[in-house]
Amino acid sequence: MAIVSTITQSNLAARLAGCLAAGQRHAKGKVVPIASLILEHPEWIAERLIRFANLVGRENVIATADCGFSLQALYRSEFHETVVWEKFKAMREGADLATRSLWGQG
Repeated sequence: MAIVSTITQSNLAARLAGCLAAGQRHAKGKVVPIASLILEHPEWIAERLIRFANLVGRENVIATADCGFSLQALYRSEFHETVVWEKFKAMREGADLATRSLWGQG
């Protein structure tokens, strides 16, 4: 399972049921892992977003990185800025793919 590897999708759905109040959104962190130089494919990112949206509702999901691109609490990333920007670009492309799939746009 792409979202949380230690529990089943149905178990996760039960845990998330009712956890969002009306008008709240869930920022799905770790869409692009920050502790890796591997560039994630946009289709892989879209798949993760779609699976999560199917659990909490498509209107409740926002794609994000989980935090800054640093392995420690540093003010500067250990990764070259081109890697960081390419990861953000892939996240955007994946979010666009997920949006088209979930909302039928484009």
